[in-house]
Amino acid sequence: MSVLKTNKVQIGQSGTATQNFVLEVPASPDGTVALRRGIPGATTQDILSVAADGTVSISNGSTLSAPVGVTVYEYANRGQLRTTTPNQGAQAIVRGVGLFIWVSGDTSLDDDETCFATASGRWLLEAIGWDFVDSQLPYVPKVLTQTFPNTLTTLSANTSVSFVVTLMGLTAGTAVTVNFLGTLPARGTVTAYSVINNQVTVVVSNTSETSSITIPTGNWVVSALV
Repeated sequence: MSVLKTNKVQIGQSGTATQNFVLEVPASPDGTVALRRGIPGATTQDILSVAADGTVSISNGSTLSAPVGVTVYEYANRGQLRTTTPNQGAQAIVRGVGLFIWVSGDTSLDDDETCFATASGRWLLEAIGWDFVDSQLPYVPKVLTQTFPNTLTTLSANTSVSFVVTLMGLTAGTAVTVNFLGTLPARGTVTAYSVINNQVTVVVSNTSETSSITIPTGNWVVSALV
């Protein structure tokens, strides 16, 4: 394998010097490199340069700091951010919260979650982690329902009938409701409860002391918020 070694190379073959570029290092290499407009020995504009520490300087006055490692903090140790002495643009991750950027001179309120104060600036939450998003969202309950046909016909006076309905995902002790998609006769009542996971006990009663009742055709619906 052949290797071309040189301190200066022209990029471009235009007869107009300003339409070419020169990539060069000093005659005595010191870890820096520069890109300039023009031809070797006759450049007309500095485009960008890279310092020995990796800092990139652009001709418009902007600078890009050399890449640095991102420190990761456990949530319980997030307060350690306050004792740091970072440079502008430094980054840190707090597990369960997200990515923080340090901003020199910032005076935002330290809330121990999205902003951490140091002596000369603030760590500000720049990118939120999904764990943090989940912790901030309001609780949205899930509705479990099960519909089943009525198989009861007649209930004698002052009697009750119970039956068990499967409702997957239900935890024992969770409040449940039951509704009849029809019209229960007078003196007919219905209640429901759960004492076993994934099961609802439905109790249909006739509270009349003297008369039987007829349960019409229809469906029952049991529901729970979990």
